[in-house]
Order: sequence, then structure tokens, then C-alpha cells
Amino acid sequence: MDKAVRFLFLVLIALIFLGFNLQSRAEEREKAQIVDAFQELDSRDYELQALVGEEDDLEVLAKDIYCEPQLGETLEYLKEMREKGLSFRLDSVEYEGIEIIDHDMASAALDITSHSKGSFCSIEDPKEDIKELDLRINYQVKIIKEGDTWKISSIDFDP
Repeated sequence: MDKAVRFLFLVLIALIFLGFNLQSRAEEREKAQIVDAFQELDSRDYELQALVGEEDDLEVLAKDIYCEPQLGETLEYLKEMREKGLSFRLDSVEYEGIEIIDHDMASAALDITSHSKGSFCSIEDPKEDIKELDLRINYQVKIIKEGDTWKISSIDFDP
């Protein structure tokens, strides 16, 4: 009887350890998917800024990346860029840190530190670089899931 109890105790400990290990792996996989989703959205945002002056209806493209309240702010920014005759061309972005502050199945809050290089360009031909940008910045982003799609809900540049 004593050996049977020890055996059951060891099996129970092994099952508990296995459960924690599987839970930890699932959590890490979920966090990796959130980081990938953010980086994809950020990349599409830079592509959107490059299309100012070339694409008439940026709102349709922006709705694939953003939801309110950030959608309205982004559309205002794109309108302002168009009025000033500018677009933005990204040369490189390096994410120096992406920390998931909080997350659940439908939302995530991230703290981002990135270093971006690019140029504000004229939208008129010939397209000329007007001002180079070399920016290291820390900001917080909230993304939410609409159906199966992640979208940027808010960006705070003064975290």
C-alpha cells in the first residue's frame, strides 16, 4: 500500500508539473501572436502613411488597421499630411522592446520602444525628401480583437 501511495503521489506531481508547463507554453504562444499582430499593424500603418497623395480613400485602408478612438485620430493625421502635401516613407524600424503589459482574449496593452528612420516626402512629382526622421520613442498601444482581426484602438505617446 505504501508503494502504491508513493507511486500515485509521483504521478500526481508529474501531472501537475505537465499542466503548468502546457499552460506556460500556451501563454508564451499567445503573447508571441499578440506581438506579431502589433508588428503587422504597425507595418501596415507605415504603408498607409506612404500612400498619402497616391490613394484617394485612405479611410477604407485605415479601417483595416484601426478602430475608434484611434481611427478618428489617424484619419485627421492623414488629412493633415495630405493638406501639407506630405507622405512618410519608412526606411527602417527597430523594435528595441515590446512588453505586453496586460492581455486577455480580446485585448492587449503593449509598451513599445522603437527606433524609426525615414523621410517626410512631397506628394507632388517629382517626389522629394523634405525632412529626414531618426526617432527613438517609447509609447503604449492598446489593440483589440474584432472578430478574428486585431486592430489598434489607442496610442499614447506620453506613457
